[in-house]
Amino acid sequence: MVRAALAGLALLIGCAAGPVSETRLGTLPESFLEDRFQVSANSRHVALVVESDSGQAAVVDGRRGPWYGSIGRLELNDNGTFAYAATRGDTALVVRDGREGPASRSIGALAYSLDGKHLAYPAKQADGRWVMMVDGRQAAFHDEISWPARDPGSARLAYSARDGDSWRLVLDGAPGPGWDEINPPRFEDDGRLVYAARRGTDWRVFAGDSSWPSPGGLGGPVLAGATGGAAWVAVDSGRARLVRNGVPGPARDFIIELAATPDLGTVACAARDGGLWTVLVNDSPVARSNGPPLIRVAPNGRVAATIVRDDGRQAMLVDGAEHRPHAGVSEPVFSPDGSRLAYGVADGGLMAVVVDSDQHQYYEAVTRLEFSPDSRRFAYAALKAGRWRLVVDGEEGPWFDAILESPAFFGPDGNRVAYAAASGKTRFIYTDGQRLEPGYDGVRRPVFDGNDRLNLVALRGDTLLSVSRRLPD
Repeated sequence: MVRAALAGLALLIGCAAGPVSETRLGTLPESFLEDRFQVSANSRHVALVVESDSGQAAVVDGRRGPWYGSIGRLELNDNGTFAYAATRGDTALVVRDGREGPASRSIGALAYSLDGKHLAYPAKQADGRWVMMVDGRQAAFHDEISWPARDPGSARLAYSARDGDSWRLVLDGAPGPGWDEINPPRFEDDGRLVYAARRGTDWRVFAGDSSWPSPGGLGGPVLAGATGGAAWVAVDSGRARLVRNGVPGPARDFIIELAATPDLGTVACAARDGGLWTVLVNDSPVARSNGPPLIRVAPNGRVAATIVRDDGRQAMLVDGAEHRPHAGVSEPVFSPDGSRLAYGVADGGLMAVVVDSDQHQYYEAVTRLEFSPDSRRFAYAALKAGRWRLVVDGEEGPWFDAILESPAFFGPDGNRVAYAAASGKTRFIYTDGQRLEPGYDGVRRPVFDGNDRLNLVALRGDTLLSVSRRLPD
């Protein structure tokens, strides 16, 4: 009776005007798989997988689908559309918005558009050949098909396919020339297609309308410049080279941590020769390290790298200058505009945050270092004596039993701060010095919806809710 009353209350609140709107998304089954619980990016929809003696079933916004032998990765969009691959006996199929596609021997990776209008995937047929399924239709048959790539801003689709000994890049259904090998293609955010292909011993890298020779296969991703050009690591005969626009640098044992500005004006990486690691910026050494460095490059060209000194202590190298050493340093975090830098340091079993060269006080742990979108503000979570607090712009907030993992700290304009916290068994939103009611039994993925509203998925009893909460003035 109490459970029914709570569910009814949730529905009533969802229909009412006011600071809090709650929409019921069904109940949380006892048999759900924790690692298969998904929340849409806008926190409006929920998908999960339940398991029983009957097999596995997908539950999307409270609606359970059929039972299958197993269910693969669920793809869930902001508008509630969804797709997943499933097995039934010796066959595999794709379920899209509750509708089953044709049965196959096996299913490859799904390429699903963000608006839910386009879905493509490779499916293996009874004769052993593969067919690319595009929006429910058989596009073309091949001996083998690679992982498909979809342009996030359109319906464009690319994949590599093999027939006999020849591989071809297939773009929007049109096959290109034959190659002996093709690395899986990908689309940049601006729609440029990036991939590498080999004919004989000759490799070539493609980025949009440009291409360059490569002295070996790829040793990592290709960085495609926003204004043209490309940088990558080529590996041949066990040696690696940094290549920029087809021009290779010196051969080295290993090259890792390739990072660059969007225009590729600054390209940094870590290289090893023998037992020595070197931080390279535009293929010039700026520091050496006794261990593999972590390297980050800001959009404005600043470079930060963790280095291990001869005495075993670690230091942050920023624009070629070494900061004060510590027992350990964490990954560097640049602000969005690159003007500010933060990282964690460890000494004597305690941790502290360094931001803009200013070291804060020590805690037992620090985590989730984050700048606001406008780069003005900075926050992190800190642990002491089993309790957590948020530190914003150097000012310490109240202690809680937990600060929950979530994307939300700063709003889009950087003025508002909000996060999910726990006190005892209650989970709630804390914002700008105020605890917001109501509290819940669980909270997932609070995200800003504009500057003055927060969306989240909450649990009350066993009822899942999509909550939209207007923040107080």
